[in-house]
Amino acid sequence: MNVHTHNVQIVNDTMGNPLVAILPYTDYVDLLQENKKPEPTVPHEVVGLVVVDGLSPLQAWRKYLNITQSEVARRLGISQPAYAKYEKAEQLKSAIKEKVAKALKLAPIQLDF
Repeated sequence: MNVHTHNVQIVNDTMGNPLVAILPYTDYVDLLQENKKPEPTVPHEVVGLVVVDGLSPLQAWRKYLNITQSEVARRLGISQPAYAKYEKAEQLKSAIKEKVAKALKLAPIQLDF
C-alpha cells in the first residue's frame, strides 16, 4: 500500500512495513545540500600553537598532525630546507599554500588564520 505524506509517497512491503520513500526531485536536491560536508575548521590546539606559542600556521598544523618537516617536504617533492622556508614565510603564494594543504590533507582555507 502506498501512503502520501507531505509530497512524499511511502511504499510498504507485503507486511505493511515502510520499504521505499518517493519524494519530489527538488526535495531530494534540498536534502543533498543539507548533507554537504561542513566547512573546514581549525582545532583549538592549532590556534593555541599560533597565538600562544607564536608558530606559523604551517608549523602549528605540522606539529598538531605529528609530522616532521622532512615528511612534508617528501610529500611535496622538495627538500627539507626548502619546506622550512615555507614555514617561516610571512605570506605564501596561493599555489604553494594549496600544495602544502594537500600534502597535509587540509583545505587551503585552514592555513589562513
